Amino acid sequence: MMFNFLKPSLNRWIRPKYLNSPWLRHCLCSRTSSSYPVYRIRKATPNDVPVILKFLTDLAVFEKQPVSSLRVSEKDLLRDGFGDRQYFHCLIPEYVTTDKVIPIGFTIYYFTYSTWKGRRVLHVDDLYVEPEYRGKGVATLFKNEICKVAAANDCHRIQWLVFDWNEEAFAMYEKWGSKRVPEYVVCEMPRETLLKHASNDDLDDDTNV
Repeated sequence: MMFNFLKPSLNRWIRPKYLNSPWLRHCLCSRTSSSYPVYRIRKATPNDVPVILKFLTDLAVFEKQPVSSLRVSEKDLLRDGFGDRQYFHCLIPEYVTTDKVIPIGFTIYYFTYSTWKGRRVLHVDDLYVEPEYRGKGVATLFKNEICKVAAANDCHRIQWLVFDWNEEAFAMYEKWGSKRVPEYVVCEMPRETLLKHASNDDLDDDTNV
């Protein structure tokens, strides 16, 4: 198949009587087939939404979170990642052989802003690789591609959150040159609380902020 694909181009460089040479066919086919399998990474498309949701479910299991806490739907992902107002971006790594292409993970990121540095910040929200493809350089593909995106957007830094029990992830990230920031603690206000405050115009006087 690969030989037939290359044949039109070869016509310009090799005499026709040599094109059907078994030796030439063997050399070209063995060389092209030896380049597989490969790993590559690409931007997600709307067609990837079902597999992104599947990977989010797998990630919840890996992070020891109840799957029932995952409320996002395909409709949400399609609207917010691929709609008119894009709130996040997604990259998909793939395992590629001569006859198949398999999505093997995902990462979701978006941009925030550093008021202290006057530059954008790339925040990685999720990063996941299927267990059977770990340890094969896929995380490095993620790192390199995300760094290219951050550099192209003149970002001051890249940031993400890590569960405190995930020492394996800490070791990998520190090997990349990242560092922990122990002086910060993540604070969250759940939706039901923010809605309560949003409907309350009273002024609180119990803080010095």
